[in-house]
Amino acid sequence: MPKIKEAIKLEASEKQIEIIKTMTKATHLEKHYIDRAIIILKAIQDLANNYIASVLKIERNTVKLWRKRWAENQAILNQVEKDNPKQLENAIKAVLDDAERKGRPTVFKQEQVAAIVAISLQTPESLNVPISNWTCSDIADIAVRTGIVESISESQVRRFLKYKGYKSSSV
Repeated sequence: MPKIKEAIKLEASEKQIEIIKTMTKATHLEKHYIDRAIIILKAIQDLANNYIASVLKIERNTVKLWRKRWAENQAILNQVEKDNPKQLENAIKAVLDDAERKGRPTVFKQEQVAAIVAISLQTPESLNVPISNWTCSDIADIAVRTGIVESISESQVRRFLKYKGYKSSSV
């Protein structure tokens, strides 16, 4: 197998490699985490960027990006593993997650999203709303009326609930 020439040399502890290998075989994990874990695993094995890119049928620059990202975060991962090993998998996911992108800043704070989701988990009767089931429009109205947000659309409420994994026939 080809060895790297100019690529950044990656290191990982046995525990980190174990977590990465588990991620590459996961069926419940989002695809981008799996793909990036495979890149890191192959890079840790000292395979060349060109070789990894050709095997995975991706751009060489993609391999370089994730190799660099891992190297930049290696000290942090080692510290997490030392101080709080139960959080190591989450720390690895954070390294393999998408970077913040430029563009329009987020409109809703996490606390607001949590409050909106919390409304959907209550019964309408508990909030003195004279309906039997929530609709996204009802939740949006309550969120505005209670001062959680200044304004929000029905479709945004639906996106929040879908993103958080809540499904209902009426919402």
